Formats: sequence, structure tokens, C-alpha cells
Amino acid sequence: MVKREQCPQCLDSGHDNLIMYEDGHAHCFACGYHQAGSEPSHTTPSTVKLYGTPAFVIPNHPSVTPAALEEFGVMCESPTVLLFYSVGVDNELISCKRRDYNLPKKQVIRMTGVNAIFGLNRQTGADVLIICEGEPDAVGMAQCVGNNADVWAIPGASATEYLSKLGHRLQQYKTIYIVFDSDTDGKAAVDRALTHLPEYKVKVVTLSGKDVCEMLDAGLNPLDDFYTAKAVENSSVVTGETLIEAYLKYQESTQCQGFDTGYPGLNNLLGGSLKPTEVVLLVGHTGRGKSTFATNLAYNVAHLNSTKVLWVSTEMNYEQMAQKFIELDTRGQSSNDLDSLRWVADNILFFNDVKSMEQIEKAVFYSISVHNIGLVVVDVLNKVQKMRDWKEASVFVDRITSVWAQGSPRDKRPPVAVLLVCHTGKTDGRFREHITLDDIGGGTSYSQGVTCILSFMGTVDNPIRTIATLKKPRMGKAPVGSFQLEYSPEFCVYSELDYMR
Repeated sequence: MVKREQCPQCLDSGHDNLIMYEDGHAHCFACGYHQAGSEPSHTTPSTVKLYGTPAFVIPNHPSVTPAALEEFGVMCESPTVLLFYSVGVDNELISCKRRDYNLPKKQVIRMTGVNAIFGLNRQTGADVLIICEGEPDAVGMAQCVGNNADVWAIPGASATEYLSKLGHRLQQYKTIYIVFDSDTDGKAAVDRALTHLPEYKVKVVTLSGKDVCEMLDAGLNPLDDFYTAKAVENSSVVTGETLIEAYLKYQESTQCQGFDTGYPGLNNLLGGSLKPTEVVLLVGHTGRGKSTFATNLAYNVAHLNSTKVLWVSTEMNYEQMAQKFIELDTRGQSSNDLDSLRWVADNILFFNDVKSMEQIEKAVFYSISVHNIGLVVVDVLNKVQKMRDWKEASVFVDRITSVWAQGSPRDKRPPVAVLLVCHTGKTDGRFREHITLDDIGGGTSYSQGVTCILSFMGTVDNPIRTIATLKKPRMGKAPVGSFQLEYSPEFCVYSELDYMR
């Protein structure tokens, strides 16, 4: 920059917005007025003092040309200290980033002003935008694309949020490419940036090298990687390669991890096994042994499938539940067997601090992510806070099905199977002999949200129980039918009697 003058178009003499440069060109960022010089150039306005001399090279990256550096107004204090200027949403120069290439990487930066997007002043008029992770990469990328695209850089995680202020700028582009470093930090930065960008316009480029500048120094062209850029599709609309990839992962996670329940009749009613992504509601009258059967089921799943189980209890503390599992493991012979206690400690997780649905969910996510559990049992669902508020209950059960059971590829949380134990309600003050969907407390609050409903029927004075289908599982070829169990108080075990359709 040589000097500042009054702009002949907006006539703002109070700020002298017209900036004159050595090559004869001038630009006013208040109104957009431009005077051409001897060569095309892109320049920055100046509300923060500009200092230094034009940079001709980026230390360690000799492939970046002086012309590319000039386009972005990169200056230098010395051959190894560069100054990167950033403008704001109103085209005001708001920051200067000083990088000292003599110092270790984490000590190279000193900011003047606030963190901001780098490169907003370089406007080519193209309908393509490329967003890089750092200023040198943006300069190098602009060198490759010329006037075929605008190029920005996000200087740090905090500046990612700055994208949310640029909606009016983003609307002018038909396609937005994200070209971040190929390391772990770069991939995490992509996720942060996507939350502030219009997904339907975005494509993510996976570089074959670490970053743009290193590829240029190696004689590689980062534009070659644009041919394999992946479009970011709306999470609610899945198609194409995204569908194929997601389905194959789903098949792998569900088919290979179906759990043997230890009961052939139950496996049959569930379509072959208890599968991750399924939410089974076990409904029965109070005092009929639902929790004891759920204990048997959880024990079998852990014992037969080498997976862990999270037990969420609303009726017993974890010491009492541990005793039940120990007695089951010893077939009623002991409640103090140390080997059985160790097995329980290694395979069953307990959570009984049930004060809110949110607390339960945090415990579930922790257990899935840290302990790799395969089954969640909630005993009993009715006693969780707000379960008598059926509107809240419906929301909670829907979330169990769509979030807990389905997992989250984004959070790297695999799908799990869920068993919800539920008390029935009375009809005319009495429990009906045969349970129907009408007997479920809350009605459709539960029945619509879960993927499978089984009734648990029998009388208090008879050890025989019948489990029957009220709602078939969504996945697998499951018949509608029933099977019978007999409970042995001596051995603490439910044994299957027969299976009949």
C-alpha cells in the first residue's frame, strides 16, 4: 500500500476508503469501487495498520510463488517471519497473524486483533469456494486454481464458528470444497466446519498427501484429489455410495453380533437371535417374575456371546442384583462364591442411580463407548422418572430406539440390543389373564416406539410362564407365536419347556 485517498464513488472523506497500491491499482472496500493498475491484483483494506514488505516465499515451502502471496497480501518482517492479514464480514481488516518459522510449531503464532477467516478479500467472481485449514495451504491452493475458485483458510478451531457469520457469502457459491489436512486433527476440523456450512453444497476432499503445500513441494497437484471428493449429503436423505457404505456396515454390525438368548423358543420369536438395533419390551403383571427372567436372559447373553451387559435397575441396588447373578451362576448353591463374583464383575455393569432419563442415557453411552457392552436392560421402565407422563414416555422410548439401539457412526458408537421390562396396568381393578397391547401402561407411548413386544404371562402360584408375541421384531423373519418356561426356585433358573406356534 502507498497511501489512502477519498473514494470518488462513495466520497467518504472521513475514512479515506480508497487504498492506493504501488502497481497503480486502487480499491475501495466500502463501496467496491476499483481502479485497475498495470497487473490484476487482489488486495486488503486497512483499518489495522499494515506493516512489513511483500513476501516472496514461504519458508520450507519454496513451491508457493510470489504472485500467489501477493494476491493474499502476505507480508514479511524478515525472511523467516510472515504476516497473514484477515478481513471480516464487512471487508474490514481485523487481524494479523504473525508466523515465525524459526520457532517450534506451537510457538509460531502471535495474533493482532481477533481470529478470522483468511482470504475473504480475494474475490474472483467464481461460483466455487475452497476452504483450507491454514493460510499457507490457501495460498498454495489459489496458485493451483487461479480465478476458477475463491479460496479461504480457517486459522484455528475458534475461527470455524466464524463461518456461521458468512451465510450471505456462502450463498453465492454452487459448490464448496473442504480441503483440510489428512491427519486426525484435520478430520476433526472437517466435522466442526460442516456444522456451519450448507451440506448440500459441500464436498470433502481427501488429500493423498499431508497438506496442500507439502504436495506442491513434492511435485504433486492437489487438484487431482478433487475427482474423488465425496459429497456431504443431508443426514435425513441417504442415497448412492453413502447408502451402500452404510448398509454394509449395518449388515456387519447386526448379522455378526446377533446374541443367542439361551432359549431356542425366544430366539425363534426374535427372528433367530436378539439383534443389535432391536428394542424388546417385556410386559407382564407385577410379581410374576419378569425381572428374574430378565436376569436369566442377561446372564445367558453375557455367558454365551462373550459380550457385556449394562443393567439399569429401578427396584434393587447393585449389591442385590450382583447377588442374584451370583446365585444364578452357581445354580442356587451360593451367594458368596468369589469366582462367580469375579465373573459378574467382569461381565455385568450396574447403574441404579436412576434420577432422570438423561442420567440413564449418559450411563448407557459411557458403557457402550468404554466397556463395549452389547445389551442394555432397564428394569423396570415404568419407574423411571416421568414414565407416568405418557407424552414424555413416548419421547424417551423413541429416543431409546433411534439413538441408543441404532448407535451413531459419527460418534463411533456401535448399535446395541435393548430389553425394557414393563409392568402392565389393571383393567377394572384386575389383572387380565391374557395380556394384550391394551394392557400396556401408556398405550401407544411404548408400543409404537419399541421394535418388539413380548408378553410374560402366568399366575403367582404356578411356576409355568408363557412368553408370546404382541408385536413382531422389525428385523429378521420372526413368526408370531409363544413358548413356555418353568422356573426352578432351587436353581434360580428359567428352563424352556417347549415351543409352539
